[in-house]
Amino acid sequence: MSTNSILKSFFEIMGDKVPGGYALPVGDQMIPIHMNKDFKAEYPEIRIAPFTRKKDVYYDKYLESQYKDYKYWQSASNQIDIYDKTVTSCQNIYDVLVHRIYDFFNLETLIYDYSPFEFDGELYTNKAYALLDDQLFKDIYGIRINDTILKRALTLEDISPNGFYVDENFLYVKTDENIEDIKIKVLLQGRLFRNGASVSDRGIHSYSLSKQRNLSHLESNQVERISFDMNILYSQRKTRETLPDVHKINVNRIVK
Repeated sequence: MSTNSILKSFFEIMGDKVPGGYALPVGDQMIPIHMNKDFKAEYPEIRIAPFTRKKDVYYDKYLESQYKDYKYWQSASNQIDIYDKTVTSCQNIYDVLVHRIYDFFNLETLIYDYSPFEFDGELYTNKAYALLDDQLFKDIYGIRINDTILKRALTLEDISPNGFYVDENFLYVKTDENIEDIKIKVLLQGRLFRNGASVSDRGIHSYSLSKQRNLSHLESNQVERISFDMNILYSQRKTRETLPDVHKINVNRIVK
């Protein structure tokens, strides 16, 4: 996984995607998240200085067994600064952000077996797994039918063979496999990325936070500032995605 991919995932951990970037929902506010000195200062805001420290990590044998699909382990420190006009509001933003980070790295899941689906000739549907406010789980983490892992679609129109989509109405499944062999992993607690991936799926395995620092005295414009470091351990998968079979390639040559 490239540094850019890790950075994108890091911003997604910090906040939701909005036009022009990312923002952290805090009550009825969306707190903009910027990198370093990008964009003109506006308060409240969050500033991130990524990869302030970075180093290779050599893991032990127990990690080699547990994470055998990964390679190129590295650790990195990322400085996070929160700015606002009062210490109280800075602290509130900090509390919301730390809780959000915790949710990404602490998942509680449960696996359900088959329950009856409706079939319209193309899609299987099941209302029991719809994402409702009073649902017993927060999201669907993944679906497997025997050895086939189904791919999550972002819209119903994008669902592909051996894929699924879920919204507030139904869970939709498109497959030629025996639907009665389905295993549905649901998320009871925690948070996933928008595409249904976990931080571990993205190659980010653990984190730690430094103690928060009040750096208001360093600011010259009457703004309050809370700063802390987020340290992450990440790696890259050894296997690449399977490419489609290519039987023939036509190459156009320019004849001089």
